[in-house]
Amino acid sequence: MRVTLTLDAQLDSLPFRREFGFYLEKTGDAFRRLGIEVELEHGVAPVSHVDFNGVEYTFEDVMKNAGFDVESVGRTNVLPLPPKDGWSEKSLETVMHDLAQSDTSRPNFDLRMLCISYMNRKNVLGVMFDIDGEMQRQGFAVCQSALKNRKDIPDDRRAVKTLQTAVHEAGHALNLAHRFEREVGRADSLSPMNYDWKYRGGGQIDAFWRDFQFKFDKDELAFMRHGSFRDVVPGGAAFHSVRYWADGNGGYSPYVPQAPLHGWDLKLHAPIHNVMHFGQPVTVGLELTNMTGRPQAVPSFLLDQKAGFVQFLIEREGSGQHQHFHPITHRCYDLGAPNDDQTLLPGGAPLTDNANLTFGTSGFPFAEPGNYRIRAVLSIYRRDQNNDVFEQVTLSNAIRLRVSMPQTRDEERDAFNLLQPHIGQYFAFGGLQRLQTAEDTLLEIAERRDRTKSGVVRDPIAAHIHRCAGFNAGRMYLRHINGEFLRQEADQARAKSHFDRLDAESLKCVDEITRQATMTHINAAS
Repeated sequence: MRVTLTLDAQLDSLPFRREFGFYLEKTGDAFRRLGIEVELEHGVAPVSHVDFNGVEYTFEDVMKNAGFDVESVGRTNVLPLPPKDGWSEKSLETVMHDLAQSDTSRPNFDLRMLCISYMNRKNVLGVMFDIDGEMQRQGFAVCQSALKNRKDIPDDRRAVKTLQTAVHEAGHALNLAHRFEREVGRADSLSPMNYDWKYRGGGQIDAFWRDFQFKFDKDELAFMRHGSFRDVVPGGAAFHSVRYWADGNGGYSPYVPQAPLHGWDLKLHAPIHNVMHFGQPVTVGLELTNMTGRPQAVPSFLLDQKAGFVQFLIEREGSGQHQHFHPITHRCYDLGAPNDDQTLLPGGAPLTDNANLTFGTSGFPFAEPGNYRIRAVLSIYRRDQNNDVFEQVTLSNAIRLRVSMPQTRDEERDAFNLLQPHIGQYFAFGGLQRLQTAEDTLLEIAERRDRTKSGVVRDPIAAHIHRCAGFNAGRMYLRHINGEFLRQEADQARAKSHFDRLDAESLKCVDEITRQATMTHINAAS
Protein backbone atom coordinates (compact mmCIF):
# COMPACT_ATOMS: atom_id res chain seq x y z
CA MET A 1 0.00 0.00 0.00
CA ARG A 2 1.23 3.47 -0.82
CA VAL A 3 0.00 6.23 1.49
CA THR A 4 0.11 9.95 0.69
CA LEU A 5 -0.42 12.48 3.48
CA THR A 6 -0.86 16.22 3.57
CA LEU A 7 -0.76 17.82 7.03
CA ASP A 8 -2.96 20.90 7.53
CA ALA A 9 -1.23 21.73 10.83
CA GLN A 10 2.32 21.51 12.14
CA LEU A 11 3.29 18.10 13.63
CA ASP A 12 6.79 17.86 15.08
CA SER A 13 9.26 18.10 12.19
CA LEU A 14 7.07 16.63 9.41
CA PRO A 15 6.44 18.59 6.20
CA PHE A 16 3.68 21.18 6.55
CA ARG A 17 1.11 21.59 3.72
CA ARG A 18 3.16 19.42 1.43
CA GLU A 19 2.41 15.96 0.14
CA PHE A 20 4.70 13.20 1.31
CA GLY A 21 4.31 9.50 0.86
CA PHE A 22 5.48 6.15 2.19
CA TYR A 23 4.88 2.48 1.57
CA LEU A 24 3.26 -0.01 3.95
CA GLU A 25 3.51 -3.77 3.77
CA LYS A 26 1.46 -6.07 5.99
CA THR A 27 3.59 -8.66 7.74
CA GLY A 28 0.99 -10.11 10.13
CA ASP A 29 -2.06 -9.49 12.27
CA ALA A 30 -0.14 -8.71 15.49
CA PHE A 31 1.44 -5.43 16.56
CA ARG A 32 4.19 -7.17 18.53
CA ARG A 33 5.43 -10.67 19.33
CA LEU A 34 5.53 -12.07 22.86
CA GLY A 35 7.66 -15.08 23.77
CA ILE A 36 6.62 -17.13 26.82
CA GLU A 37 9.04 -19.49 28.55
CA VAL A 38 7.07 -21.77 30.93
CA GLU A 39 8.50 -23.50 34.01
CA LEU A 40 6.27 -25.96 35.90
CA GLU A 41 6.53 -27.10 39.49
CA HIS A 42 6.24 -30.89 39.82
CA GLY A 43 2.55 -31.81 39.95
CA VAL A 44 1.34 -28.38 38.82
CA ALA A 45 -0.44 -28.14 35.47
CA PRO A 46 0.19 -25.31 33.03
CA VAL A 47 -2.38 -22.53 32.78
CA SER A 48 -5.15 -24.09 30.71
CA HIS A 49 -7.96 -22.86 28.51
CA VAL A 50 -11.33 -22.09 30.10
CA ASP A 51 -14.92 -22.02 28.91
CA PHE A 52 -16.43 -18.91 30.43
CA ASN A 53 -19.75 -17.20 29.69
CA GLY A 54 -20.06 -19.22 26.52
CA VAL A 55 -16.61 -18.30 25.19
CA GLU A 56 -13.38 -20.34 25.21
CA TYR A 57 -10.31 -18.42 26.34
CA THR A 58 -6.63 -19.26 26.40
CA PHE A 59 -3.66 -17.16 27.50
CA GLU A 60 -2.54 -16.97 23.86
CA ASP A 61 -6.00 -15.83 22.69
CA VAL A 62 -6.28 -13.09 25.31
CA MET A 63 -2.84 -11.71 24.50
CA LYS A 64 -3.52 -12.04 20.76
CA ASN A 65 -6.61 -9.87 21.15
CA ALA A 66 -4.37 -7.36 22.92
CA GLY A 67 -2.13 -7.23 19.84
CA PHE A 68 0.56 -9.86 20.51
CA ASP A 69 1.64 -12.87 18.51
CA VAL A 70 2.40 -15.33 21.34
CA GLU A 71 4.99 -18.04 20.82
CA SER A 72 6.72 -20.58 23.05
CA VAL A 73 10.36 -19.92 23.91
CA GLY A 74 12.69 -22.71 25.03
CA ARG A 75 11.77 -25.99 26.65
CA THR A 76 9.63 -26.42 29.76
CA ASN A 77 11.57 -27.29 32.91
CA VAL A 78 10.01 -29.13 35.84
CA LEU A 79 10.68 -27.54 39.22
CA PRO A 80 10.92 -29.68 42.36
CA LEU A 81 8.47 -29.22 45.22
CA PRO A 82 8.78 -25.98 47.20
CA PRO A 83 9.92 -25.67 50.82
CA LYS A 84 7.30 -26.67 53.37
CA ASP A 85 6.20 -23.08 53.96
CA GLY A 86 6.01 -22.30 50.22
CA TRP A 87 8.04 -20.40 47.68
CA SER A 88 9.62 -17.11 48.65
CA GLU A 89 10.21 -14.35 46.13
CA LYS A 90 13.94 -14.80 46.74
CA SER A 91 13.75 -18.49 45.77
CA LEU A 92 11.62 -17.80 42.71
CA GLU A 93 13.87 -15.02 41.50
CA THR A 94 16.92 -17.24 41.91
CA VAL A 95 15.36 -20.24 40.13
CA MET A 96 14.06 -18.07 37.31
CA HIS A 97 17.53 -16.61 36.80
CA ASP A 98 19.12 -20.09 36.77
CA LEU A 99 16.60 -21.50 34.28
CA ALA A 100 16.27 -18.58 31.87
CA GLN A 101 16.81 -19.84 28.32
CA SER A 102 15.90 -16.66 26.46
CA ASP A 103 18.13 -13.60 26.55
CA THR A 104 17.87 -11.59 29.79
CA SER A 105 20.82 -9.31 29.05
CA ARG A 106 18.85 -6.83 26.95
CA PRO A 107 15.23 -5.66 26.58
CA ASN A 108 13.14 -8.03 24.46
CA PHE A 109 9.59 -9.37 24.36
CA ASP A 110 10.37 -12.68 26.10
CA LEU A 111 8.85 -13.49 29.48
CA ARG A 112 9.30 -16.31 31.97
CA MET A 113 6.08 -17.73 33.48
CA LEU A 114 6.57 -19.92 36.58
CA CYS A 115 3.54 -22.08 37.39
CA ILE A 116 3.86 -23.00 41.07
CA SER A 117 1.70 -24.29 43.90
CA TYR A 118 1.82 -21.64 46.63
CA MET A 119 3.88 -18.82 48.10
CA ASN A 120 5.06 -18.42 51.69
CA ARG A 121 2.41 -15.73 52.20
CA LYS A 122 -1.27 -16.62 52.36
CA ASN A 123 -3.61 -15.80 49.49
CA VAL A 124 -0.98 -14.61 47.01
CA LEU A 125 -2.29 -15.50 43.55
CA GLY A 126 0.63 -14.15 41.58
CA VAL A 127 3.78 -12.08 41.73
CA MET A 128 5.71 -10.08 39.14
CA PHE A 129 9.37 -9.51 39.84
CA ASP A 130 12.59 -8.41 38.16
CA ILE A 131 15.37 -10.69 37.05
CA ASP A 132 18.09 -8.06 37.39
CA GLY A 133 18.51 -4.58 38.77
CA GLU A 134 18.74 -2.90 35.36
CA MET A 135 16.50 -5.28 33.41
CA GLN A 136 13.10 -5.08 35.02
CA ARG A 137 9.79 -6.90 34.47
CA GLN A 138 11.16 -10.11 32.96
CA GLY A 139 9.27 -12.78 34.88
CA PHE A 140 6.22 -13.67 36.93
CA ALA A 141 4.73 -16.55 38.89
CA VAL A 142 1.18 -17.92 39.03
CA CYS A 143 0.14 -19.72 42.24
CA GLN A 144 -2.31 -22.44 41.25
CA SER A 145 -2.96 -24.03 44.66
CA ALA A 146 -4.07 -20.82 46.35
CA LEU A 147 -7.64 -21.38 45.14
CA LYS A 148 -7.96 -25.15 45.56
CA ASN A 149 -9.40 -25.13 49.07
CA ARG A 150 -11.60 -22.09 48.55
CA LYS A 151 -15.11 -23.51 48.93
CA ASP A 152 -16.58 -20.02 48.49
CA ILE A 153 -15.45 -19.98 44.84
CA PRO A 154 -17.37 -22.06 42.26
CA ASP A 155 -15.28 -24.76 40.61
CA ASP A 156 -15.54 -23.23 37.14
CA ARG A 157 -14.43 -19.84 38.44
CA ARG A 158 -11.18 -21.14 39.94
CA ALA A 159 -9.77 -21.94 36.50
CA VAL A 160 -10.94 -18.56 35.24
CA LYS A 161 -9.22 -16.75 38.12
CA THR A 162 -6.03 -18.71 37.43
CA LEU A 163 -6.06 -17.65 33.78
CA GLN A 164 -6.87 -14.08 34.78
CA THR A 165 -3.90 -14.13 37.19
CA ALA A 166 -1.54 -15.24 34.40
CA VAL A 167 -2.81 -12.48 32.10
CA HIS A 168 -2.72 -9.98 34.99
CA GLU A 169 0.92 -10.72 35.86
CA ALA A 170 1.93 -10.66 32.20
CA GLY A 171 0.26 -7.25 32.03
CA HIS A 172 2.45 -6.06 34.91
CA ALA A 173 5.51 -7.35 33.04
CA LEU A 174 4.37 -5.23 30.07
CA ASN A 175 4.26 -2.21 32.43
CA LEU A 176 0.51 -2.14 33.15
CA ALA A 177 -0.60 -0.90 36.57
CA HIS A 178 -3.56 -2.02 38.68
CA ARG A 179 -6.75 -0.28 37.60
CA PHE A 180 -7.86 0.35 41.19
CA GLU A 181 -4.73 2.28 42.21
CA ARG A 182 -5.21 5.87 43.32
CA GLU A 183 -3.03 7.13 40.48
CA VAL A 184 -5.19 5.30 37.91
CA GLY A 185 -8.60 5.71 39.59
CA ARG A 186 -10.52 3.03 37.68
CA ALA A 187 -11.83 0.50 40.20
CA ASP A 188 -14.92 0.25 37.98
CA SER A 189 -12.84 -1.41 35.26
CA LEU A 190 -13.48 -4.93 33.92
CA SER A 191 -9.89 -5.23 32.71
CA PRO A 192 -7.81 -8.26 33.77
CA MET A 193 -5.69 -5.66 35.63
CA ASN A 194 -8.46 -5.15 38.21
CA TYR A 195 -9.33 -7.42 41.17
CA ASP A 196 -12.79 -8.93 41.42
CA TRP A 197 -12.92 -8.11 45.16
CA LYS A 198 -11.86 -4.50 44.44
CA TYR A 199 -14.44 -3.99 41.69
CA ARG A 200 -16.57 -0.87 42.26
CA GLY A 201 -15.46 -0.61 45.87
CA GLY A 202 -15.90 -4.25 46.88
CA GLY A 203 -18.84 -6.55 47.42
CA GLN A 204 -19.40 -6.82 43.66
CA ILE A 205 -17.57 -10.05 42.82
CA ASP A 206 -20.54 -11.68 41.07
CA ALA A 207 -21.17 -8.52 39.05
CA PHE A 208 -17.52 -8.43 38.00
CA TRP A 209 -17.56 -12.00 36.67
CA ARG A 210 -20.97 -11.58 35.07
CA ASP A 211 -19.59 -8.90 32.75
CA PHE A 212 -15.91 -9.93 32.58
CA GLN A 213 -14.63 -10.72 29.06
CA PHE A 214 -10.82 -10.87 29.36
CA LYS A 215 -10.55 -7.52 27.58
CA PHE A 216 -8.07 -4.78 28.43
CA ASP A 217 -9.27 -1.18 28.61
CA LYS A 218 -8.70 1.19 25.68
CA ASP A 219 -5.81 3.08 27.28
CA GLU A 220 -4.10 -0.24 28.11
CA LEU A 221 -4.53 -1.52 24.56
CA ALA A 222 -3.22 1.72 23.07
CA PHE A 223 -0.19 1.55 25.35
CA MET A 224 0.67 -2.11 24.69
CA ARG A 225 0.17 -1.75 20.93
CA HIS A 226 1.57 1.71 20.27
CA GLY A 227 3.62 2.69 23.31
CA SER A 228 7.31 3.23 22.68
CA PHE A 229 9.40 0.08 22.63
CA ARG A 230 11.29 0.85 25.83
CA ASP A 231 8.16 1.79 27.79
CA VAL A 232 6.44 -1.53 27.08
CA VAL A 233 9.18 -4.12 26.56
CA PRO A 234 10.23 -6.34 29.49
CA GLY A 235 13.69 -5.20 30.53
CA GLY A 236 12.92 -1.63 29.45
CA ALA A 237 11.52 1.29 31.40
CA ALA A 238 10.96 0.97 35.14
CA PHE A 239 7.66 -0.53 36.26
CA HIS A 240 4.95 2.06 36.84
CA SER A 241 7.07 4.79 35.26
CA VAL A 242 4.71 5.60 32.34
CA ARG A 243 1.39 7.32 33.05
CA TYR A 244 -0.44 5.94 30.02
CA TRP A 245 -3.77 6.27 31.87
CA ALA A 246 -3.49 10.05 32.51
CA ASP A 247 -6.22 12.36 31.23
CA GLY A 248 -5.60 15.24 28.84
CA ASN A 249 -4.42 17.46 31.67
CA GLY A 250 -1.97 14.85 32.94
CA GLY A 251 -3.80 14.67 36.26
CA TYR A 252 -5.54 12.09 38.39
CA SER A 253 -9.32 12.01 38.35
CA PRO A 254 -10.89 9.28 40.51
CA TYR A 255 -14.17 7.75 39.40
CA VAL A 256 -15.37 7.74 43.03
CA PRO A 257 -15.28 10.59 45.56
CA GLN A 258 -12.62 10.63 48.23
CA ALA A 259 -13.27 10.86 51.94
CA PRO A 260 -11.05 10.78 55.03
CA LEU A 261 -10.61 7.42 56.72
CA HIS A 262 -11.92 8.39 60.14
CA GLY A 263 -11.17 6.35 63.24
CA TRP A 264 -7.77 5.16 62.09
CA ASP A 265 -4.35 6.65 62.78
CA LEU A 266 -1.52 5.91 60.33
CA LYS A 267 1.92 6.58 61.77
CA LEU A 268 5.23 6.42 59.94
CA HIS A 269 8.35 5.58 61.98
CA ALA A 270 11.67 7.01 60.83
CA PRO A 271 15.03 5.31 61.36
CA ILE A 272 16.05 5.90 64.97
CA HIS A 273 19.15 7.75 63.78
CA ASN A 274 17.61 9.78 60.97
CA VAL A 275 20.84 11.42 59.78
CA MET A 276 21.98 8.91 57.20
CA HIS A 277 25.40 8.16 55.80
CA PHE A 278 25.58 8.60 52.04
CA GLY A 279 24.47 5.35 50.36
CA GLN A 280 22.91 3.96 53.57
CA PRO A 281 19.84 1.71 53.10
CA VAL A 282 16.53 3.17 54.31
CA THR A 283 13.74 1.31 56.13
CA VAL A 284 10.64 2.83 57.72
CA GLY A 285 8.00 1.40 60.04
CA LEU A 286 4.24 1.55 59.54
CA GLU A 287 1.67 1.51 62.33
CA LEU A 288 -2.10 1.64 61.75
CA THR A 289 -4.07 2.01 64.99
CA ASN A 290 -7.79 1.26 65.35
CA MET A 291 -9.27 4.34 67.01
CA THR A 292 -12.92 3.50 66.25
CA GLY A 293 -13.61 2.17 69.75
CA ARG A 294 -14.72 -1.25 68.51
CA PRO A 295 -13.03 -4.33 67.01
CA GLN A 296 -12.40 -4.07 63.27
CA ALA A 297 -11.38 -6.75 60.76
CA VAL A 298 -8.77 -5.63 58.22
CA PRO A 299 -6.81 -7.55 55.57
CA SER A 300 -3.71 -9.04 57.17
CA PHE A 301 -1.63 -7.71 54.26
CA LEU A 302 -3.07 -4.17 54.40
CA LEU A 303 0.31 -2.55 55.19
CA ASP A 304 2.41 -4.75 52.91
CA GLN A 305 4.24 -2.28 50.67
CA LYS A 306 4.08 -4.78 47.79
CA ALA A 307 0.28 -5.23 47.95
CA GLY A 308 -0.71 -1.81 46.62
CA PHE A 309 -2.81 -0.37 49.47
CA VAL A 310 0.00 1.84 50.79
CA GLN A 311 1.97 4.31 48.71
CA PHE A 312 5.05 6.18 49.80
CA LEU A 313 5.66 9.75 48.67
CA ILE A 314 9.29 10.87 48.84
CA GLU A 315 10.26 14.50 48.40
CA ARG A 316 13.75 15.95 48.35
CA GLU A 317 13.20 19.23 50.14
CA GLY A 318 13.66 22.19 47.86
CA SER A 319 12.85 20.24 44.69
CA GLY A 320 9.13 21.00 44.80
CA GLN A 321 8.37 17.50 43.51
CA HIS A 322 7.68 14.15 45.11
CA GLN A 323 8.07 10.69 43.66
CA HIS A 324 5.98 7.59 44.22
CA PHE A 325 8.08 4.68 45.45
CA HIS A 326 7.34 1.35 43.75
CA PRO A 327 9.05 -1.84 45.02
CA ILE A 328 10.73 -4.21 42.59
CA THR A 329 8.34 -7.06 43.39
CA HIS A 330 4.59 -6.80 43.16
CA ARG A 331 2.31 -9.21 45.05
CA CYS A 332 -1.27 -9.75 43.89
CA TYR A 333 -3.46 -10.99 46.74
CA ASP A 334 -6.92 -12.50 46.77
CA LEU A 335 -9.29 -11.38 49.51
CA GLY A 336 -12.18 -13.82 49.81
CA ALA A 337 -14.37 -15.47 52.39
CA PRO A 338 -11.83 -17.31 54.60
CA ASN A 339 -11.25 -15.67 57.96
CA ASP A 340 -7.49 -16.14 57.70
CA ASP A 341 -7.43 -13.24 55.23
CA GLN A 342 -8.36 -10.94 58.09
CA THR A 343 -6.74 -9.62 61.24
CA LEU A 344 -9.18 -8.61 64.00
CA LEU A 345 -7.93 -5.44 65.66
CA PRO A 346 -9.48 -4.53 69.04
CA GLY A 347 -10.09 -0.87 69.74
CA GLY A 348 -6.77 0.89 70.34
CA ALA A 349 -4.74 -1.98 68.85
CA PRO A 350 -2.18 -1.37 66.06
CA LEU A 351 -1.34 -3.28 62.88
CA THR A 352 2.36 -2.93 62.09
CA ASP A 353 4.68 -3.65 59.18
CA ASN A 354 7.86 -2.23 57.74
CA ALA A 355 8.95 -1.06 54.32
CA ASN A 356 12.32 -1.03 52.59
CA LEU A 357 12.72 2.16 50.53
CA THR A 358 16.36 1.64 49.58
CA PHE A 359 15.87 0.61 45.97
CA GLY A 360 12.75 0.50 43.79
CA THR A 361 11.77 0.22 40.17
CA SER A 362 13.07 3.73 39.51
CA GLY A 363 16.39 3.15 41.26
CA PHE A 364 17.67 4.75 44.46
CA PRO A 365 15.30 7.46 45.78
CA PHE A 366 17.94 8.79 48.22
CA ALA A 367 20.84 9.00 45.78
CA GLU A 368 21.64 12.65 46.45
CA PRO A 369 22.73 14.37 49.67
CA GLY A 370 20.09 16.58 51.27
CA ASN A 371 16.95 16.60 53.38
CA TYR A 372 14.06 14.32 52.50
CA ARG A 373 10.43 14.19 53.59
CA ILE A 374 8.46 10.92 53.46
CA ARG A 375 4.72 10.33 53.87
CA ALA A 376 2.59 7.23 53.48
CA VAL A 377 -0.88 7.19 51.92
CA LEU A 378 -3.35 4.39 52.70
CA SER A 379 -6.46 4.05 50.53
CA ILE A 380 -9.41 1.67 50.93
CA TYR A 381 -12.62 1.48 48.93
CA ARG A 382 -15.81 1.38 51.03
CA ARG A 383 -19.60 1.63 50.70
CA ASP A 384 -21.91 3.88 52.66
CA GLN A 385 -25.43 3.18 53.96
CA ASN A 386 -26.82 4.08 50.52
CA ASN A 387 -24.53 1.50 48.88
CA ASP A 388 -22.57 4.27 47.16
CA VAL A 389 -18.86 3.64 46.64
CA PHE A 390 -16.24 6.05 47.90
CA GLU A 391 -12.51 5.91 48.50
CA GLN A 392 -11.27 6.41 52.04
CA VAL A 393 -7.83 7.89 52.29
CA THR A 394 -5.60 8.61 55.24
CA LEU A 395 -2.20 10.27 55.29
CA SER A 396 0.53 9.44 57.73
CA ASN A 397 2.66 11.94 59.55
CA ALA A 398 5.64 13.27 57.59
CA ILE A 399 9.08 12.08 58.65
CA ARG A 400 12.35 13.76 57.72
CA LEU A 401 15.71 12.24 56.88
CA ARG A 402 19.01 13.83 56.10
CA VAL A 403 21.47 12.15 53.74
CA SER A 404 24.98 13.39 54.45
CA MET A 405 27.74 14.11 51.96
CA PRO A 406 30.59 11.57 51.80
CA GLN A 407 33.19 12.72 54.32
CA THR A 408 36.30 10.92 53.05
CA ARG A 409 37.69 9.42 49.87
CA ASP A 410 36.90 5.96 51.23
CA GLU A 411 33.27 6.94 51.73
CA GLU A 412 33.11 8.28 48.18
CA ARG A 413 34.47 4.96 46.92
CA ASP A 414 31.93 3.08 49.05
CA ALA A 415 29.12 5.24 47.66
CA PHE A 416 30.16 4.35 44.11
CA ASN A 417 29.61 0.66 44.98
CA LEU A 418 26.56 1.12 47.23
CA LEU A 419 24.61 2.84 44.45
CA GLN A 420 25.07 0.04 41.90
CA PRO A 421 21.73 -1.56 40.81
CA HIS A 422 22.74 -5.13 41.79
CA ILE A 423 23.67 -3.83 45.27
CA GLY A 424 20.31 -2.08 45.50
CA GLN A 425 18.53 -5.27 44.53
CA TYR A 426 20.46 -7.21 47.18
CA PHE A 427 19.31 -4.76 49.87
CA ALA A 428 15.73 -4.70 48.51
CA PHE A 429 15.45 -8.48 48.84
CA GLY A 430 17.15 -8.49 52.25
CA GLY A 431 19.96 -10.57 50.74
CA LEU A 432 19.85 -12.80 47.68
CA GLN A 433 21.88 -15.97 47.18
CA ARG A 434 22.55 -15.58 43.47
CA LEU A 435 23.96 -12.08 44.01
CA GLN A 436 27.08 -13.47 45.69
CA THR A 437 29.30 -10.88 44.03
CA ALA A 438 27.19 -8.13 45.56
CA GLU A 439 27.44 -9.74 49.00
CA ASP A 440 31.22 -10.12 48.69
CA THR A 441 31.56 -6.44 47.78
CA LEU A 442 29.33 -5.41 50.67
CA LEU A 443 31.18 -7.54 53.23
CA GLU A 444 34.46 -5.93 52.16
CA ILE A 445 32.85 -2.53 52.71
CA ALA A 446 31.50 -3.61 56.12
CA GLU A 447 34.88 -4.83 57.34
CA ARG A 448 36.63 -1.67 56.21
CA ARG A 449 34.04 0.68 57.75
CA ASP A 450 33.70 -1.11 61.10
CA ARG A 451 36.64 -0.42 63.40
CA THR A 452 35.22 -1.52 66.76
CA LYS A 453 37.19 -3.98 68.89
CA SER A 454 34.18 -5.73 70.42
CA GLY A 455 33.05 -7.43 67.23
CA VAL A 456 29.65 -5.71 67.38
CA VAL A 457 29.32 -3.17 64.56
CA ARG A 458 28.50 0.48 65.12
CA ASP A 459 28.73 1.73 61.54
CA PRO A 460 25.13 1.90 60.20
CA ILE A 461 25.99 0.72 56.68
CA ALA A 462 27.95 -2.23 58.08
CA ALA A 463 24.95 -3.06 60.31
CA HIS A 464 22.62 -3.15 57.29
CA ILE A 465 25.07 -5.39 55.43
CA HIS A 466 25.38 -7.95 58.24
CA ARG A 467 21.60 -7.90 58.74
CA CYS A 468 20.96 -8.77 55.08
CA ALA A 469 23.82 -11.30 54.95
CA GLY A 470 22.40 -13.03 58.02
CA PHE A 471 18.94 -13.28 56.48
CA ASN A 472 20.46 -14.55 53.24
CA ALA A 473 22.52 -17.27 54.96
CA GLY A 474 19.51 -18.39 56.98
CA ARG A 475 17.35 -19.14 53.91
CA MET A 476 17.01 -22.35 51.92
CA TYR A 477 17.49 -21.86 48.16
CA LEU A 478 16.73 -24.07 45.21
CA ARG A 479 19.37 -23.74 42.47
CA HIS A 480 19.61 -25.21 38.98
CA ILE A 481 23.28 -25.79 38.25
CA ASN A 482 24.79 -27.90 35.43
CA GLY A 483 21.39 -29.31 34.52
CA GLU A 484 20.51 -30.43 38.06
CA PHE A 485 18.38 -28.98 40.84
CA LEU A 486 20.27 -28.56 44.09
CA ARG A 487 18.64 -27.72 47.40
CA GLN A 488 21.01 -25.43 49.27
CA GLU A 489 20.03 -25.66 52.90
CA ALA A 490 20.16 -22.73 55.28
CA ASP A 491 23.58 -22.16 56.83
CA GLN A 492 22.53 -21.30 60.38
CA ALA A 493 26.11 -21.09 61.64
CA ARG A 494 26.99 -18.48 59.02
CA ALA A 495 23.75 -16.61 59.70
CA LYS A 496 24.59 -16.53 63.42
CA SER A 497 28.09 -15.21 62.68
CA HIS A 498 26.50 -12.19 60.98
CA PHE A 499 23.78 -11.70 63.58
CA ASP A 500 26.41 -11.82 66.36
CA ARG A 501 27.75 -8.56 64.92
CA LEU A 502 24.45 -6.84 65.70
CA ASP A 503 22.76 -5.66 68.87
CA ALA A 504 19.99 -3.20 69.76
CA GLU A 505 22.42 -0.28 69.56
CA SER A 506 23.80 -1.14 66.10
CA LEU A 507 20.23 -1.56 64.81
CA LYS A 508 19.42 2.08 65.49
CA CYS A 509 20.15 2.47 61.79
CA VAL A 510 16.59 1.19 61.17
CA ASP A 511 13.20 2.23 62.54
CA GLU A 512 11.88 0.86 65.82
CA ILE A 513 9.42 -1.59 64.21
CA THR A 514 12.11 -3.07 61.97
CA ARG A 515 14.56 -3.17 64.88
CA GLN A 516 12.15 -5.14 67.08
CA ALA A 517 11.34 -7.58 64.26
CA THR A 518 15.04 -8.07 63.50
CA MET A 519 15.92 -8.66 67.17
CA THR A 520 13.09 -11.22 67.42
CA HIS A 521 14.49 -13.02 64.37
CA ILE A 522 18.05 -12.91 65.75
CA ASN A 523 16.96 -14.28 69.13
CA ALA A 524 15.03 -17.08 67.43
CA ALA A 525 18.06 -17.95 65.30
CA SER A 526 20.23 -18.13 68.41
